[in-house]
Amino acid sequence: MPDGHGQLYFQVKWEGYADDTDNTWEPMWHLSNCPEKIDEFIRTHPNHPALPIRDSDMKPMRKAVRTRSTQKGRTHGGRR
Repeated sequence: MPDGHGQLYFQVKWEGYADDTDNTWEPMWHLSNCPEKIDEFIRTHPNHPALPIRDSDMKPMRKAVRTRSTQKGRTHGGRR
């Protein structure tokens, strides 16, 4: 499932946890240690709207960090 920012998430049922309330939504880049599960999903859901998976789905998205120098009306070094 893609989030509103283009990051692909999968619902994970954790081994050893029987209750569905323990399932979590994880970004694809958190799942690099279980490629066989990703392959299984792709094989069993070939027409899923989130497919195909892109290389960028395997990397964390960086959030823009607002610094003092990027805040509106402020410039770095006191210049205007």
